[in-house]
Amino acid sequence: MTLSRKLLIGGVAALLIGALVLVLRPHAKGESAATAGGPAEVWEYFSDHSAIGDLAIGADGTIYAGSQAAVLALNPDGSLRWKSPANTARLPVIGRDGSIFASSSWGLIFGFSSEGAMDWKPGYGLIGFSVPPAIGEGGVLYYVNTVGDIYAFSPHGSAPIWSLSTVRPNTMNPTYILPGNDRADGSMRAAAVVENNGMIVVPRSHWLHEFSSEGHQAWILEMTSGHLGPAALGKNGTIYLGDDEHKVFAVDRSGEKLWEFDADESIEGSPVIDTDGNIYFNTSRVVYGLKPDGSLKWQTQTIHNFRTGPTLAADGTIYIGAVDGMNAFNNDGSEKWWFHMKMVGSAPTIGSDGTIYAECGIFWVCAVKDGGSPLMQSSWPKQQHDPANTGNVSTIF
Repeated sequence: MTLSRKLLIGGVAALLIGALVLVLRPHAKGESAATAGGPAEVWEYFSDHSAIGDLAIGADGTIYAGSQAAVLALNPDGSLRWKSPANTARLPVIGRDGSIFASSSWGLIFGFSSEGAMDWKPGYGLIGFSVPPAIGEGGVLYYVNTVGDIYAFSPHGSAPIWSLSTVRPNTMNPTYILPGNDRADGSMRAAAVVENNGMIVVPRSHWLHEFSSEGHQAWILEMTSGHLGPAALGKNGTIYLGDDEHKVFAVDRSGEKLWEFDADESIEGSPVIDTDGNIYFNTSRVVYGLKPDGSLKWQTQTIHNFRTGPTLAADGTIYIGAVDGMNAFNNDGSEKWWFHMKMVGSAPTIGSDGTIYAECGIFWVCAVKDGGSPLMQSSWPKQQHDPANTGNVSTIF
């Protein structure tokens, strides 16, 4: 082989290797597609093989991610601001003073300053948490564990203000009053949410409860033989939620069921509500739009396998995470785009500049731009209501 031919082959090989490196570099992302109106992944943050949970966004644009080993604070460009070790603190919520609260599958709850110092660890409870707390009046935190026990904590308090527990057979205790099963079988998969009158709504297995901020039960409604999912609140106080037996329900604030809708499969995550009171939700392969009276507005079948519930942007776009990436739909049910990326396993959230953030590929936080808009200013545009995940319909964002 001649020298010139060897040089030519070597040059081509170098170009191919260089191109491959550019393709595989995890942070080599571009905004050209987003600038042109299509989606583009602009950065990824790798958590060093520590599984990521939900994300929260602070007023200054900081992205907080709970992981298996720590709570992370990321700058809007994807760089690490701080990392504070904590065991399975995967469910961050931002308090009114900027504090970050998290809970753990090991039954631990944590508080962190906005600079990353762990400043609260009451160590309360032996049963784990799989959902974040909600924040009520005065910053009170309402936690629900995996068997449906409820705890109300003052911010940084050493013990609960009050608690209510699921019935323990053959055990006498005045707080063990809530119906259900005390086995930690994962059936309690919904957080508390806070109404605009300060009352607390808690989906617990088959039952929907409303409590006062002092822990007094206002009403209880047995709704399903299955298990209820996360709730959403309408501007008139109507409560919307789905179950794992293919139904979506509407309940008024007095505890009366208004209607139910039959879907094709179990409901993924929380319904969301637009400014006109229309309700959107999805199963694993179908997206639904309902009118406020529960009648079908539209439904759209997709080939993608959804892993999250929907999130609503101000321009009406509906974002849903899937096994093979992220899907966006217009508010008439037509597909806006599908973007191939790592599996999106937590409901997307949206920054003030329209950037979409989500846990992706288990170990990454991903940022996607599509030239879109920020979170819709409706009564319930995403699971846990707002970018800070307060679960409070009155939170301003």
